[in-house]
Amino acid sequence: MDKIFEKLGWMILFLMTFSFLLGYGVLKMDQKKEQILMMEYEEEPEQYRNEYFGYLSFPNYHQYRFIMYGSPEQAVSQFKIGIFGEHPKNVPCDPFILVGHSRKNQFEILHKLKIGDTVELVKEKNQYQYHVIGKEVIEESNLSFMKKLRNHMLILITCMNDNEKRLVVYCQI
Repeated sequence: MDKIFEKLGWMILFLMTFSFLLGYGVLKMDQKKEQILMMEYEEEPEQYRNEYFGYLSFPNYHQYRFIMYGSPEQAVSQFKIGIFGEHPKNVPCDPFILVGHSRKNQFEILHKLKIGDTVELVKEKNQYQYHVIGKEVIEESNLSFMKKLRNHMLILITCMNDNEKRLVVYCQI
């Protein structure tokens, strides 16, 4: 009986290790695919103009996120970042609000950001560097962050674990 439990234990350990490595491999493949897309976007932005506004880069964390045109709901359902409200016409002067789920390939990174961290916005061949100047947690229906909008500002919004609150990250050039 002890031999059976020992073999079962080894099988469980093997399966857990295999599952972890498989999940890690898929995540790494997704990150590599995103990096390739970023390079393509920078070299040939015309191909992406209809689908993507641009992308965000989080250099301290080696992560990138595409910003999709369309409704925020469409973008978020495709694991991309969506534009909240009107699309800014004069980047980086106009205030800009982006939303995304708190998932690995979306805005989970926002929970890790610290005051002073760099967030880069790349639109076509232009790159704008913002710095995190504040973070706050608000109720889902609270739109008070809109009163804090200023020119040259980027606001990033994601959900909290309870899904009734939102994390708002304020960035300024």
